[in-house]
Amino acid sequence: MRRIGLIVVSLTIVIAGVGVAHVATTGAQRLFAQTVLADNPWVGIRGEIECDNEYVTCNVEGGELRFLVDDVQYYDSIAFTIGNAYPGVEFSMRIQVHSKAPGPVVLVRLERTHDWPGDRPCTEIVSWQVNGGAGDNTFDDLESDVLGVPIPSDETLTIELLLTVSADAPQGSVCRVTYVLGISPPDEVDEEEPTPVFAPAAAVGVAGDPPCFFDVDMLGEVTRVYVTCADSRCIRDYEAEDPAGSHFLDLPVGTQVTHDRDGEFHASPPRWLRMRVSDEPPPIPPGMVVLGNVYDFTGFTAPGEPVTAVFFDRQVGMELAYDPDDLPEDITGVGIAYWNPNTRQWELLPQSIGRIAAIGIATADVTHFSTFAVMATIAKPEEPPVTDVPETVAPGAASFVADGLVVQPSMEHFWGALRFLTRVGRTATVAVTIMNTGDAPGTHAADLVLNGETAATQQVTLGGGERQQITFFIEGLARGVHRVQVGGLTTSFTATQQVNWWLIALVACLVLLAVIITIVQVRRRAPHIADGHTQ
Repeated sequence: MRRIGLIVVSLTIVIAGVGVAHVATTGAQRLFAQTVLADNPWVGIRGEIECDNEYVTCNVEGGELRFLVDDVQYYDSIAFTIGNAYPGVEFSMRIQVHSKAPGPVVLVRLERTHDWPGDRPCTEIVSWQVNGGAGDNTFDDLESDVLGVPIPSDETLTIELLLTVSADAPQGSVCRVTYVLGISPPDEVDEEEPTPVFAPAAAVGVAGDPPCFFDVDMLGEVTRVYVTCADSRCIRDYEAEDPAGSHFLDLPVGTQVTHDRDGEFHASPPRWLRMRVSDEPPPIPPGMVVLGNVYDFTGFTAPGEPVTAVFFDRQVGMELAYDPDDLPEDITGVGIAYWNPNTRQWELLPQSIGRIAAIGIATADVTHFSTFAVMATIAKPEEPPVTDVPETVAPGAASFVADGLVVQPSMEHFWGALRFLTRVGRTATVAVTIMNTGDAPGTHAADLVLNGETAATQQVTLGGGERQQITFFIEGLARGVHRVQVGGLTTSFTATQQVNWWLIALVACLVLLAVIITIVQVRRRAPHIADGHTQ
């Protein structure tokens, strides 16, 4: 089945606490209609929500206006908010999807997920309709593959839901429910298990078919991660874990997942991210001890071919468990280490900012996949004094490696505090640390490679064991994804431009209102001036 887009309905509900008469509404949760024809957006949505209770607050807002149909506005997204809810309260949602695609499309149900302490979703469906056709009150019926009849071009499909908050919803809790629907051509829908979502390459400007979701396989436990089809960013926070609940990987909302395969960069995630026990782990150096297993974190394409590298554009939290009984004596530290293929050395990572390390738990933040392990460092034994005169050893040659590649895109706001226009990534600062791992001094030429071409070169002279951070400045960047390489290290960033049309329209209305008021006041004064001249 070929998917050409996704619709994700995300609803957050705040359950009131004891004695609370009113609380603020939750933050906006959006319903995304993500078309893959970026230059010709052909799907628009609108929504309505009603809470039949004076204490419960309900609201819906539109995102960016896409088009008008009979003076009805359809947006690229809508935001539902509900506050001060309580067990048993009912509310209704009405979602309309209008298509201007060249041919008919259908909505195909993919899955429903929930995030709260209970074992089942905190909302229950009382009844539902698709284009006026009623279904029963079971979610199984709503889980059928196709929802409603195909939508012809320039027509609308309407989904109406009557829901209630579950009776066992704890007071003061926060509940999140997510419905994921696919947009497909009707002649390509089958009755089998849903297959990966694919979007045309033109949507992101790279070769290959980037999926709108990928799966994270942690030692056999699979977590599905949905991403935006346009730029491969996680649509919400995801926490992947292994079957024993011992190892975790946190993917924050907005994280862009990309990969490299055989030197070709793809601005999309691979089909699979897999954690497996390493069959051939790298050698462990003296002074370090592995606590448990060594794990390979690797990306794979849909046919099962491994990719060269997987990148994240922000910190991704990792947590690995170990047995405290395995800790050696004379321990000096414990943490997650990764194998650096450039230096061919294990490197310990700092503790994670988001996850707390404890006895039996090690944490770290990572921006790419590699081979990882929990390692303990031990104190080196004291060596007896040397009485013999050692032989003179000639210093080795200089050897240079790069580490800590960081890209900081610029952010420009136009028109001061009003921020009519925001540009990100027109220029960028690239920082990297060059290390001389040899014994002799030497000079190294560090090349900055931008999108496959050498953009700048810097010479750095270092003594044996010394390191120095150098910076490059890039300007004149076009919008889109840019790949940066220095000394074998690779990362990417996206240059964007966002126009705040709502603010521009508001200012225009205020200016027009001021002009009208001025004209009215001038016309009111005119008769008085005329009377004065007559007298």
